[in-house]
Amino acid sequence: MTVKEKIILDGSRVASAVKEELKSRVENLKENGITPCLATVLVGDDPSSATYVKMKGNACERLGILSKKFTFLMTPPQKNYWQQFNH
Repeated sequence: MTVKEKIILDGSRVASAVKEELKSRVENLKENGITPCLATVLVGDDPSSATYVKMKGNACERLGILSKKFTFLMTPPQKNYWQQFNH
């Protein structure tokens, strides 16, 4: 068995390249009349989940992706949740 050369992966650099590619694809879609959208559904009031959803919304904004957030309390019956998504 031989020792191979180490490869150092620069996560920030890779993430930046992926985001730039995605931004370009989003712009291309918009030029063709398609607006990408991420819909998030938050049920309850868990602060960690709210932070996660907020971060996803911020990322979408930076990339030019529409973001829609639907927030519900735990109390209403589940069937009422789905009525909100006919937008």
